[in-house]
Amino acid sequence: MKKYIQILTFVALALFVLPGFTHASTKCSFTEDLTLGYAGEEVRCLQKYLNENGYVIATSGVGSPGEETTLYREKTIAAVKKWQTAQGLSSSGMFGPLSRAKYSLLFGTPSTTPAPTTPVTTNTSGTIAARTAILSAIEAYRDAADSVDDSDDDALETLQDSLDQLFNAFTAFLNANTTTATSFAKTAESYANDARDGSDSNDDDDNDSNGADESDAEDAYDEAEEELADAWDEFEDIGGDTGDAEDLLDEARDLLNDAQDALDDEEYDDVVDLSNEVLDLVDEAYDEMGDGVTENDAQDALDDVEDELQEAWADVNEAEDDGEDTDEAEDLLDEALDVFEEAEDALDDGDYSDALDLVEDVRDLIDDALDSI
Repeated sequence: MKKYIQILTFVALALFVLPGFTHASTKCSFTEDLTLGYAGEEVRCLQKYLNENGYVIATSGVGSPGEETTLYREKTIAAVKKWQTAQGLSSSGMFGPLSRAKYSLLFGTPSTTPAPTTPVTTNTSGTIAARTAILSAIEAYRDAADSVDDSDDDALETLQDSLDQLFNAFTAFLNANTTTATSFAKTAESYANDARDGSDSNDDDDNDSNGADESDAEDAYDEAEEELADAWDEFEDIGGDTGDAEDLLDEARDLLNDAQDALDDEEYDDVVDLSNEVLDLVDEAYDEMGDGVTENDAQDALDDVEDELQEAWADVNEAEDDGEDTDEAEDLLDEALDVFEEAEDALDDGDYSDALDLVEDVRDLIDDALDSI
């Protein structure tokens, strides 16, 4: 691939030494620094020079060959940066003293004549467009060649298509078929961009699947191991009906062993994935165990709230005897009694966690009833 890049570099250079082609149609006279926002004919002349030397402002529209402007904006700055880098200058994007001096060296003695309003060119617009398209395609090919992995067969095939079209473009250019050359060059650039984008997409996929490092994997494994150990302790403390909790914890233990093997093999993404699966199974096991609530816990809570309910009824009856309005309190306690019966049903069904939640609802209703008197 490096061989082809060297060949294309030669092609790029050849475009500027072939008979009838000059580096620029006119020398520019720069009297001050060109920075973002500057406006003047010096900018137009600079854009013309950049376009004709492969540092294309734009491939079409404003700033493109034949459509140069007097405005020093972002696209011009981007092209200047490329030119500065190629000349060994600091790529600031400002066309200042060092850049002007380098420009003068490339042209010999700088012209003192201000840049004309309409620069004169010795090249036809078709020739300039073809040369610009070829240079742009070469740059795209270089970028793609740098990013494509040698194992990516699809991207390499697309890159080869780009190379074929590039040489077709150069052949047409040598034969003065500028329209055909431009067409081949644009196709070549399209292929190069496709090759680069396809390679970038594969890199993103690789990053997604290989994003975890050793530290991430160890942290994930340690968390899963700790959570699983706690779940087993809870399971042993509960006893009785725990649904499918034991099977889920057994499965989680097997996955944790797989995660350990993956950690030993330095397959860190697999470790993270397996550890997350362990945590999911632990959560399911807790659901089966009623979030750690035992039958005794639920029964004790029901006994306590039953006593509280009886005491509340006694307080309401006493308030009624004292002549207070207890209608609201009695309604609330009737509702509390209904909820209490639901809690008993939940206990009978083995839904110990639900039973505890209902007990709390009973207590809330008791408090509301007592507050109403």
